[in-house]
Amino acid sequence: MEKDFLDIINNIDISELKKVAKYLKNNKKKQVLEEINRNIKKRKKERKLDLNYRFKLDMINTFSLEDRKVLEKNKIDNMLDLIEANISSLEGIDAVTKESLEWAQNFYDLRKKKVKKIERK
Repeated sequence: MEKDFLDIINNIDISELKKVAKYLKNNKKKQVLEEINRNIKKRKKERKLDLNYRFKLDMINTFSLEDRKVLEKNKIDNMLDLIEANISSLEGIDAVTKESLEWAQNFYDLRKKKVKKIERK
């Protein structure tokens, strides 16, 4: 079995894994793939509405040249990608860059910021 697939099923808790197995057993391959594709499309649409998705990392000037190389190498170009990334497993990561990117993950996360609403008169 492909390693990526094994990583996915190893990270699902047992009750969810049982539900997936039951669903696969009771449905045709075509239906399962259609449902997965529908879910992918929905999640991509939701990502685009997230403020962190719109927050491009090239707007941040605190990243070092090494930080930027790691981000580019791993195709991380917005804050949502950085938040969702497992920093330790990024290609080309070293201890200093890991610390810097973990700090940025927390500091620049817009979900944690309180936005003051301006009322129009």
